[in-house]
Amino acid sequence: MPWGVRVVSNINITRAISSFAFIALAGCNPPAPVISAPPPEWTQPVPAPAVPAEATDEAVAEYIIGLHDALTGANNKLKRLDDWRKGLPD
Repeated sequence: MPWGVRVVSNINITRAISSFAFIALAGCNPPAPVISAPPPEWTQPVPAPAVPAEATDEAVAEYIIGLHDALTGANNKLKRLDDWRKGLPD
């Protein structure tokens, strides 16, 4: 046998090719997506206050305060949802 010549069997070549193909193809698959959902109470609508039956100053003032409280609650939920979404991996 000449110097530097090495005998390689067909089995070794087949193993090398199959190992290379496995490694090359294994890297092609993207990772499975992670399905995540926020807590259900964060997605529930904020109840609006009932329109007052009488048009007194006190009833209208309470209605306006109730609207403000509902708006604040809705904004807080939206901020929580936005912060939760920003924390998710892309």
